[in-house]
Amino acid sequence: MTVERQSPPPRPILGEALRLGVPAVMGMLSHWVLSIADEYMVSRLAIGATPERGYRAIGNVHVASIYVLALVITFNALAVGTQAVAARRWGEGRRDAASGVLRTALVMVLALSALLTPLYIAFAGEMVRLFTGETPSIDRDIVTAYLEIRFWALPAMMAIYVLSGWFAGVGNTVIVMMTALLVNAVNILLNWVLIEGRWGFPRLEERGAALASTIGTHAGLAFMIAYALMSRRFRALNLLRRWRPEREVAGRILRLSAPSFLHYAAVHGGFMVFLAAIIPNTREGAVGVAASAIVWVSTALAFMIAFGFGNAAATLMGQSLGAGDPARARHSVWVCAWVSLAATLPVTLTCALAGPWITSLFTQDPEVIRVSRWLFLIIASFQLLDNFGIILAEAFKGAGLNFFVMVVEVPLNLVLFLSLSWWWGVGLNWGVAGAWGAMIPYVLIFDAVMITAFQRGVWRRGQA
Repeated sequence: MTVERQSPPPRPILGEALRLGVPAVMGMLSHWVLSIADEYMVSRLAIGATPERGYRAIGNVHVASIYVLALVITFNALAVGTQAVAARRWGEGRRDAASGVLRTALVMVLALSALLTPLYIAFAGEMVRLFTGETPSIDRDIVTAYLEIRFWALPAMMAIYVLSGWFAGVGNTVIVMMTALLVNAVNILLNWVLIEGRWGFPRLEERGAALASTIGTHAGLAFMIAYALMSRRFRALNLLRRWRPEREVAGRILRLSAPSFLHYAAVHGGFMVFLAAIIPNTREGAVGVAASAIVWVSTALAFMIAFGFGNAAATLMGQSLGAGDPARARHSVWVCAWVSLAATLPVTLTCALAGPWITSLFTQDPEVIRVSRWLFLIIASFQLLDNFGIILAEAFKGAGLNFFVMVVEVPLNLVLFLSLSWWWGVGLNWGVAGAWGAMIPYVLIFDAVMITAFQRGVWRRGQA
């Protein structure tokens, strides 16, 4: 049967990559700004004590953010499935079917978040005690309070993930960028007000950063819903007005999202163990935690560029396969990869050459600056190659091969990376640099597998 095409002729690939990739990168960068703003602003806490309070606050917020990464952002996997199915339906010219994908996905995340939110809030303290332990490098009470506040944003965060995935799948990454910018603007303003207690508000310190992020997330969701209901482009689709979840669509989203969920849960959980359990137990203690936090958020800029163009690659892969054009799908992914590399290169070089100066923006502690210098160099050693691994992995997801990506990365993270980081960092007492050095074999093997599989055409086997 011939599917009637309602979509326009394909645009030049470079133009499409930039049209989708640049807003996606801006959206990713705004998430980076959210993280760096929290840590920078708490690092300036003026409590009249010593500079140690500032870098310990960085460690507290960073460890809490890693828990959020593992326990909340993992559910961004539902956006992966939503994006893949929506992109394929949109590429086939089936606009009504693509709209049904969004409604079904929203019902799924609302039901899931209603179940998880009270559980997360009730057991936040137990989770922190289980993974972080008794290390003096981290204030467990502050981390727990931060999480309890952030978990109130769980339903809004999950809804934003699904909406972002759907809009990206149909080729509108601008709204994702605008939402992220709004979330950041609200968060930064409220950080300034609540962390140190301005305009008559109480001084909440790290808890103020958590509350600012929670309020900003709800503001972002309100903005996305308003856009979906009132924008000229999508108004006719009745995106949020005909709530009839489709069982077949839900099953397809779950089939595509389940591997990504397991993938994200394992990988983010691995990084949670790395940053919340292994790093605090290295010989540098709180200094190592602070240095790791600063390097993590600073180098994340380059990774966000790669993930932004990876999002574009996933969309172009899904739409091109839906339109029956595998040659365009392959070429689109490589265009996204090379454009991303060009944008990533200056960031990587800056972090490698100016690491101590970057750290000094957060703290003047000489030990934190000394330790972070080596961490910047370790990450620079693999970051450019990892640009290709990230984008090709996202392209595989756009083709519906989420399970393949999971099978490759999860053993590398949970077995190779965690065992080496503990052995080198704690067992051999090489310190925080030894723990971070375990990233090198982990990333290089993953990237080599992604590049080889893509060149061999494994992506052609995907179905969304």
